[in-house]
Amino acid sequence: MIRPRPRLLLPIVAALGCGGAGMTATPDYHAAAKEFFRVVYACEPPGVDAVAADSVVLSYPIFDSLFGEPAIRGRRAVSEFSAHFCSRWSDPRITIYDAVQDGNRVVLVWGFQAVGPASDAASGATAPSVQSWGGISYFRFDDQGRVEAEIGEESTPGPAARVGGTL
Repeated sequence: MIRPRPRLLLPIVAALGCGGAGMTATPDYHAAAKEFFRVVYACEPPGVDAVAADSVVLSYPIFDSLFGEPAIRGRRAVSEFSAHFCSRWSDPRITIYDAVQDGNRVVLVWGFQAVGPASDAASGATAPSVQSWGGISYFRFDDQGRVEAEIGEESTPGPAARVGGTL
């Protein structure tokens, strides 16, 4: 009968389980992606400086029809976009249904709900209403842990809502 030698395994297990010498932990980009999403879309535009790289790129299909360009480029442009977005929507509620990290990349499956203007075509008047949509966004981070790209797809209903809100 062969008996394990715990004394030989202990240093190996300790090195692997406790981040032994020379090993570095991967940063928590999940949290950083969620923070970026919250800052930009839950109305905290001053926080963009802390979470976005100088040359950040933000792209969603709707940008082409809204801005005539498929992407917003640069920290200042993203901050201005956030301020404008937040002037249009109130009481934003973000739900992160899933997050997957691979190295310095993260994918979020998210839902968004807020109060925004709704048009009444018959009278021409607008009245606030709760609106919602969702999407899937890809984030890439620079060496400083700041977002250098957010590339997303959005739809109504969003991906999680199409399957009953559970992933």
